Amino acid sequence: MARPRTGSAVHRKGRWYARITLSREPQGPSGERPRLEEPITREGQPVTGTTKADETYAKRYARRLQERYDEGTWSPAARVPVAPPPPSVEMTVGAWCDDWLGKQKYPEAAKDRRRTKAALPLVDAHGWSLGALAISKITPQDVARWLELVRARKTVRSQKPPAPRTVRNTLDPVARALRGAVFHQLLVQDPTAVLPTDIRPQAVDADPTVRRDYQMPRAEVEVLLGEPSIEPRWMVVWFVLLLTGARVSEAVALRWRDLLDDRPLRRVKITRQIHHRTRKVSALKTQACRDVPEHPLLRVVLDWWAGEGWLAEYGRAPTPEDFLVPVRAGTGRRRGDRVGAGGPLWQQAVWDALQRDLEACGIQSHRIHDLRHTLASLCADAGMEENVASRWTHAPTSKSSRHLYAVPSWDRQCAEMIKLKLSPRRFRLPLPAGFGEPFR
Repeated sequence: MARPRTGSAVHRKGRWYARITLSREPQGPSGERPRLEEPITREGQPVTGTTKADETYAKRYARRLQERYDEGTWSPAARVPVAPPPPSVEMTVGAWCDDWLGKQKYPEAAKDRRRTKAALPLVDAHGWSLGALAISKITPQDVARWLELVRARKTVRSQKPPAPRTVRNTLDPVARALRGAVFHQLLVQDPTAVLPTDIRPQAVDADPTVRRDYQMPRAEVEVLLGEPSIEPRWMVVWFVLLLTGARVSEAVALRWRDLLDDRPLRRVKITRQIHHRTRKVSALKTQACRDVPEHPLLRVVLDWWAGEGWLAEYGRAPTPEDFLVPVRAGTGRRRGDRVGAGGPLWQQAVWDALQRDLEACGIQSHRIHDLRHTLASLCADAGMEENVASRWTHAPTSKSSRHLYAVPSWDRQCAEMIKLKLSPRRFRLPLPAGFGEPFR
């Protein structure tokens, strides 16, 4: 049985036409059935728009016209009035946000998509929901009404209303999706752009004192770096995170080729990161690279790790393409009495190891990102100049030429790094001759 014909819609010369096949007419010289292009109208007016809604209407009109012709209830000669197709269902806010976020390529797009799918269907006492509104009819008042629902919803973990920062993170992907709707001519203007200051959520915490614990005191740092019960590979990870200021996604992506010989200190080149879910290697968050002077204590640890430590852990010497601290190949299955080196560490494994080692040291729980905050605090305590130390944790993003091109010399950066004095308690590695007190 042949497949039923369906008409097609074409846009030409500023309006839409329905192209149908005249199957009841005789074949032409080429053996093909003739075709007809019929102007498409809506309520007696020609359809001229190029929006998604107009295109959907035109396709349905053409399909219905082809069906009427095949049924014999319409012919070009008689011009029998054709019943208009059912009104097209306009895309809703929820459908648009889900579709738009599904096409985005930035690392957290999948997370934002799940967040909006959970927040947009929220319903108030009158059955109103932002996600069910037509995309072209949304107003700033609708967004403000939806934000009230988000603020009133209790979180799963604490069963309390979300912090203003959480509300802001919920609004952000929706706002970006609505700006995309403006670009695709589904909206006239962005309804989130005119929200008053008292309605727009701010990036603040529910508890203003919570960030006091987002760093480790010097005493805790020295205990963690000198704890002998910590496994060697995790000791290396803590030294790298604390003395380079790298994000965890950047630290697990470091390879041996990223250590560049230089004087007076080696360079730790941070150029790539690994996403914690997709495991994809990508450019840094700021699309720029950073060079961090290798602290003398970190040099001692990495020199030991490159020789004795790596050999004992993975059964061979590292190559330039190996990760600085890879996972154990085969998830710990022994090959004789050796374990091979695999891919990058999972960030969840780094988190679990940090909590285990902090507990072994008698230190309260900390986030991995707190180690990055800790380096910034230690640099400030050591009297380092902010414009020098900030280069190690944040690549320049300002359009000002002072921030982009006024880069401190490498000798200056190394001199600032040497100001950082640390004395790990019960340090397990022998210090080289001449290391001396200045670095301890």
